[in-house]
Amino acid sequence: MKKIASYASLLIVLSVIIHSCTLVELPDTVHHLKLNLPDEPYNYSNAEFPTHFNAKLSKDNTPVQNLLNDNSATLGRVLFYDTRLSINNKVACAGCHFQEKAFSDVTALSEGFEGAKTGRNSMPIFNNRFMEGFFWDNEETELEKQVVMPVKDHIEMGLEDEVHLVNKLEKTDFYADLFEKAYGSPEITMDKIQKAMAQFVRSIVSTSSKYDAAYKNDFANFTTLERKGMSIFFKAQCNTCHALETDFEALRKSFTHDELFNINGRPADGGFFNGDFPPGNPGNPGFPNGIQNHNETLANIGLEQNYDDKGVGALTGNSADNGKFKIPSIRNIMLTAPYMHDGRFETIDEVLDHYNKALVQHPNLDFRLRVGGNNYEDATPNGSFGDPIKFDFSDQDKTALKAFFHTLTDNSLTTDPKYSNPFN
Repeated sequence: MKKIASYASLLIVLSVIIHSCTLVELPDTVHHLKLNLPDEPYNYSNAEFPTHFNAKLSKDNTPVQNLLNDNSATLGRVLFYDTRLSINNKVACAGCHFQEKAFSDVTALSEGFEGAKTGRNSMPIFNNRFMEGFFWDNEETELEKQVVMPVKDHIEMGLEDEVHLVNKLEKTDFYADLFEKAYGSPEITMDKIQKAMAQFVRSIVSTSSKYDAAYKNDFANFTTLERKGMSIFFKAQCNTCHALETDFEALRKSFTHDELFNINGRPADGGFFNGDFPPGNPGNPGFPNGIQNHNETLANIGLEQNYDDKGVGALTGNSADNGKFKIPSIRNIMLTAPYMHDGRFETIDEVLDHYNKALVQHPNLDFRLRVGGNNYEDATPNGSFGDPIKFDFSDQDKTALKAFFHTLTDNSLTTDPKYSNPFN
């Protein structure tokens, strides 16, 4: 028995040694592509924002110890696209976040380094510098920590040991120079990796859609159908969840009150665009678990009665959080299919059909999707207070909404070379 135990111990030790060597000494020859960077780095640190972004700029999450720097963001770009950040050199961050798809994935669930599927749909990456939480459940609040969580994940990229990652990069000929330019020293550390990757992700901003440009000419560039879709979007109070960067005073010049607000005047001017509570509703017992646990960035949208994936509730253990997930940006929505945390809807029409008539009466259904919490005047009128609202969009309404959604597509985001793959 002692001999058997000794042999078993020896095999375990040898297995660990071989596994460790395999991780550290993976040959650099897996990359036949060359790194192609401009002589002077792209401008990442001085992004220009239109005036209707002023309120959003106050939510910038950039820490003072990691201010944007062109060379550091360049390093982050290389790391983002480098498959060396996976355990077997097969998967990069960009493998689940495609630039042409507004840095979202093309499949419902992404494929990890060994072909296993992720538990949730990969969220699009842009304007992350203005977010308070990351992932579908807001699990992480610091971007510097979030950016490497997929790298360490046992399904996504599998490099759980930070030392192995550092050793792999040290064996790559161009990283010493990139770290030197970014930090004044060729030394590679996990802290520098996290900061550089966070800088690149923060630099990815979407500010140049047709909707953004429209503020410069009082929306004269909008078609009649696009104007109708925008009117429905605001009047149905979609903006209380999917908050667009908005200059209300500028909108006054281009739209009448009746084009943007319900005929009963609710909600009050201005508050509507800031995602405020509807007047008189906070604490109303007609919305069990709705108001008291409200977070404007999270919502249960009535997808089902019994969630296998409990979302925020799985983190907090609070049943009032079951079925709540992060509300994604409405920007670039026509590029980011499939939709929802599990990618269950393949088309935007399926999404609209869900909100139109399929909201489930879940105890945690967001009050903004209930009769009394949402007073959209064209919704089905026979619902009782607290029932799931039925928006009752007509086919013409849905066509108009989709026309408006197309105005939110930012083609510069999807084509800008500074966000593109640096390997060729």
